[in-house]
Amino acid sequence: VLIGSIVTFLLALWVWKMPFGDGVLAYAYGSATGVWYVDWITFWGVMLFNTLVVTGTFDKLRRWLISQGTQDVRVQTMLFAWALVMVLVMMLTDKLVFDAVARRLSRWR
Repeated sequence: VLIGSIVTFLLALWVWKMPFGDGVLAYAYGSATGVWYVDWITFWGVMLFNTLVVTGTFDKLRRWLISQGTQDVRVQTMLFAWALVMVLVMMLTDKLVFDAVARRLSRWR
């Protein structure tokens, strides 16, 4: 992935004559966006998992999901809706944070 992004950056500079400063800003913005998603999901997933394991709730949740969650369509729908809302919250957070960063970067030019 890293090699591909560098090759793409170099091609943009050479073939399409993109200005170097704009390319660096675009590369940094794209990299930060990718890191933000991965770190956000990983950090909170680990925090939630560790909290559930330490309190013993994870084993109860696992047993309940095996017995109820796979049989009741309503439970599956609620779990899916919760996951969808979390994705939408993450997208909104991303837009708010990176719009603010883009505004600050545009002032530096």
